[in-house]
Order: sequence, then C-alpha cells, then structure tokens
Amino acid sequence: MDIKEIEEKEPALTAIFNEAISAKSLPYSEKNIYWYRILKPRMLKLVGFSSKNNELASTAIYDKVYFHCMKLMEL
Repeated sequence: MDIKEIEEKEPALTAIFNEAISAKSLPYSEKNIYWYRILKPRMLKLVGFSSKNNELASTAIYDKVYFHCMKLMEL
C-alpha cells in the first residue's frame, strides 16, 4: 500500500501531512518539538497498532507514514 492509498483509507492523515508541509519552514528545534508534541500523537491514533482500521494497524504502514512525514517536514 502506498501513501495515497493509506491517505484514502484514513482521510485524517491529509491534515497531518498539510501541517507537516507548513512546519518545514520552522527552525529545526521547533520542527522537532512540533512533530513530537503535536503531529506524532495524532498520527499514532490513525496508523500502527493503535489504529481502529485493521488495514492500517501494522508497523509497515506506521513506518511509511512516519517517514513520509519526516520527508515533508525535512527532518
């Protein structure tokens, strides 16, 4: 499953991805704080073992979304 398919199955990820793009202009330390305090906790509810969608409840999906966010934020 690619990022587009994951996003189609969990539309709430779109907001996280958009916020990640917006946050990339922040200084590195602020980006890091924004990721760990704001975006990651929200992401954890949507993908990986905490996901209510069984198709998204895997470490492989979590890793794809995590690394996609890192790329978007340029972390």
